[in-house]
Amino acid sequence: MMSRGLTFADWGRSAEADAVYCEMLARARHQYVAAGALAVAASAAAREVDAVSHAHEAFETRDP
Repeated sequence: MMSRGLTFADWGRSAEADAVYCEMLARARHQYVAAGALAVAASAAAREVDAVSHAHEAFETRDP
């Protein structure tokens, strides 16, 4: 899904990139979603604060 969000961002379809990020957040409530993947998806959705927060979490949990 992270790659899909990046693709939407590259195509200039920011609403779709944001929808992918929101879907990943929803899934993270019920299943494991890597913090690094969330960071990339948040970045693609132009949510810089969330991207940095997820990247920090990924670093703390040693997420590859």
